[in-house]
Amino acid sequence: MAKALEIDRNHPQALEMAGSVAVERGDLAGAARHWKALLAQMPEDLPQRAQLARAVEKVERLAASRS
Repeated sequence: MAKALEIDRNHPQALEMAGSVAVERGDLAGAARHWKALLAQMPEDLPQRAQLARAVEKVERLAASRS
C-alpha cells in the first residue's frame, strides 16, 4: 500500500486501505486525509461515496473529541 502511494499518490485502492490502516493505528486525522483524497476523485452519484463521506465525518469528529 505505501509503495502504491509512492508510485501514485491518488491510487484509489491504496488510499482506501491507507485510511483503514490509519484508523487501526489510531491516526484518525491520517485516515481522514487519505479518505478525503479518495472522495475528491469519486463521482458524485456513486453510492459508496456517501458511505465514505460519512466515515470521514465520523473520524474527524472522533479526532476532534480527542484533542
